[in-house]
Amino acid sequence: GLGHTETSAERLDPAEGVVVASVDGASAVLADSGRDVAIGLPARGTHYAVDAAAAYATAHAVLGEQFDPEVAARALSAIPAVFGRGERVTVRGQEVDFVLVQNPASYQLNVDSIAPGTDRILFAIGSDVRDPSYFWPTDASSLGRVSIVSGSKADEAALMLAYDGVEIDRVEHDLGRALDDFLAGPAPTSGVKTIVFSADAMRRTRAHLGLTGAE
Repeated sequence: GLGHTETSAERLDPAEGVVVASVDGASAVLADSGRDVAIGLPARGTHYAVDAAAAYATAHAVLGEQFDPEVAARALSAIPAVFGRGERVTVRGQEVDFVLVQNPASYQLNVDSIAPGTDRILFAIGSDVRDPSYFWPTDASSLGRVSIVSGSKADEAALMLAYDGVEIDRVEHDLGRALDDFLAGPAPTSGVKTIVFSADAMRRTRAHLGLTGAE
C-alpha cells in the first residue's frame, strides 16, 4: 500500500505506465508514457493523486485505443469531495475544511495535506477510536498549533499532539461547545478554518451543524 512505497525496491520505468509526477494541494500532474496530464483532485493530498492515477491507468487499460487522456483528465477533475473527506463547506457564513482521519496511514496523509501555516484548527477524536495508540506511530508536528482539541478522546489526542510539539490553546470535552466557540472565534490569518476529526466526531459535527448530506 501507499504507506510502504518508500521501502519498495521496485520502481516503474519512467517511460512506462502512469506515474504521479507532482502534487500541489488539490492539483496533480500524471506522467503517462512521457505525456504530462494535469488533473484536479477532490481534495488535497498525495493519496488522492495515487487513487486518480490508478483510475486513469485502469480506464486506459480497459478502453485501449479508445482512451482519450483529455476526457479522462476532465472526468477526474470533476469528482467532488465525499462526505467529510477533504470537503470544504460553508458554515455560519464562513468556509471550513473537513479532514477525516480513520487509521494511521489515513491520519498521516490527511494531516500532511493540510496547508502549511493553517492557524485555526479544531481537532476532534471520538468514541470510534477505541485504541488511541494508533496515533503514536504518526507525526502531527506539521500542524504547529491547534486551537481546540475535543471529543470523547480529547485527553489522549491532546497528549499525542503535545508529544509531537503541537501547541494547544484549549481542551474542550464538549464537542458542541467546542464547535460553537471555534466557529465564533477570529478568522484565520492563513488558510481556512479546518476541522480534523475521526468518524464519530465527524458524524456528531455534521449533526450539530445541521449538515445532513455531502454539502
